[in-house]
Amino acid sequence: MTWTLSTVIAEIFYCIIGLIFIGTGFKALKDNTCSKRVTTAAFWFILAATFIAGPYFPRWITGLCVVLMALLTAFNRVAPSKSDIPDAKETRAAADRLGYSVFIPPLFLALSAVLVATFLKSLVPIMPSASQVSSP
Repeated sequence: MTWTLSTVIAEIFYCIIGLIFIGTGFKALKDNTCSKRVTTAAFWFILAATFIAGPYFPRWITGLCVVLMALLTAFNRVAPSKSDIPDAKETRAAADRLGYSVFIPPLFLALSAVLVATFLKSLVPIMPSASQVSSP
């Protein structure tokens, strides 16, 4: 793999997302009200491993992780934690408190993406033209 600035930034974000998934797994594992807490946590830990180290695993291991997550989901072994579901009163209070400010982060991300694509061309991935793409 060729390491460029955009590759390093992408890897950092994948690791951050993986850490969030690990936190979600521990949260599910600690939730005594969740009847499927062990398998739910296993799902999140497997997903975290594929985000953090997936490109460095042999492909068959990454594929096995995807199959395991699909099986856990297909057999209804993944459930939300009780603490992940706010009640209607909490939701209304948060909406009243935050108002339209909840749109600031996505707006900032979109604006950042446009600015990076416009002014920092070295960070934008180069897409091959149709003539450069070989057909199978």
